[in-house]
Formats: sequence, C-alpha cells, structure tokens
Amino acid sequence: MNPFFLFVALLVAVAVAVKGPLDGYDVQQIHIAQGRTPESMTVSWVTKSEAKTQVKFGLAYDKLEAVTEGYTTSYDFTYPNFGMYESGVIHHVTLTNLKPDTVYYYRCGDLESDVTSGLLSFKTMPAIGDQRPMKFGVIGDLGQTSDSRSTMEHVMMNPELAMILHAGDLSYADCNQTMWDTYGVMIEDLAKARYVPHDLSSVSLVAILVQLIDLVVFLW
Repeated sequence: MNPFFLFVALLVAVAVAVKGPLDGYDVQQIHIAQGRTPESMTVSWVTKSEAKTQVKFGLAYDKLEAVTEGYTTSYDFTYPNFGMYESGVIHHVTLTNLKPDTVYYYRCGDLESDVTSGLLSFKTMPAIGDQRPMKFGVIGDLGQTSDSRSTMEHVMMNPELAMILHAGDLSYADCNQTMWDTYGVMIEDLAKARYVPHDLSSVSLVAILVQLIDLVVFLW
C-alpha cells in the first residue's frame, strides 16, 4: 500500500478508536446533510448540555464572517432490555444562500462561550444545470464493527466523491439508544465533510433508487 494512504488510514482508525459516546467532547457527532438545492446545507451535532446553536462560516479558513443560528431537540426512550435513555442536546443549523461548487469553512457550537468544533470544511454541490460528471458513493448496512471502520477509511481516501448516500441500515442499535451515540461518534470524521443522508433506513430499495434518480434529474 502507498505509504501516504497507510498513514491516512492509521489516522482515521486512531480518531475513531479514541472517541466515545458523550465522553466529555463538548461538540460531537457532527454531520452535514445536503439541502434541497446546492445553495443550502444543514449542520447537526450533539452536546451533553444546553448550549447555543450556532455555525460560523466563510469562504476562507481565516475569514469566517457569517453566523447562522438554529434550533435544538432531544428525546427520551425507554425499552425493557435497556432502561431509560435521555439523549444529549441535538443541534441543527441550516446554512442558506451558499454558492454552488464552492468550498466553505465552518465551526459549529456555542460561539459566545467559545465551545465549538475545530475548523471544518465542506464543498457545495454543482449548480443546477451543470452538466459536468459527478462522482458519489453509496454505502449501506454500515453497523459498528471493524468492517465499518474499514469501509469508512476506504471512502475517506477517495477525494473524488462529492457526496455519500447512506441507504441504511445505520447503527444496528436494535432499540439500544446509546448505540446511536457510538455510531454518531464513529461516523463523524466522514459525515462532517461529506453529505450523508441519515433518514433512509426505513424505506425500500426501490424508494431509495427513486429518490436518487430524482436528485440526479433535479441537479441536471
């Protein structure tokens, strides 16, 4: 294997291994999701306690000039085998009026208390009508195993993938809600930079293909 790719794979493996669910990280489980058009993107994350829901972003890593605020949600869940679960605070911020096919840099979290993520980035989708070819990846049945990490490493080492479509199943939680936290931590390194829809696990393969075709036609 190329030494560079081996080094990247090692970094990814270490990053996944050292993180745990709600283990003291103030801003974690960061992921982004493509909006209905290339001009919008939703950033989501989890904190242990209440905090501001803000994203600071811009076109240069040293010029994050725009700030957008969002909303929070949380939930409780009780299941006989696992007892009572209380989620962390789940934050969502939708960025709008973005430029297509453009790299944006961002930080998310509570800007007023300076409890934020590190400096992150994503690239928006091409403009509607842009006929240049686009490469995207499709993954499914990811789960939380050594194979899951191998799949993530494989995808992350391909810089040509503009988008990742996760068709489900996702975490293999089977009603154990803490596994959604471990899954969110595990997939963060991929999900905070690529577009990973997280709401397709309950639809059929046919429905997934229809949505994918609609997306391609919409962008065309």
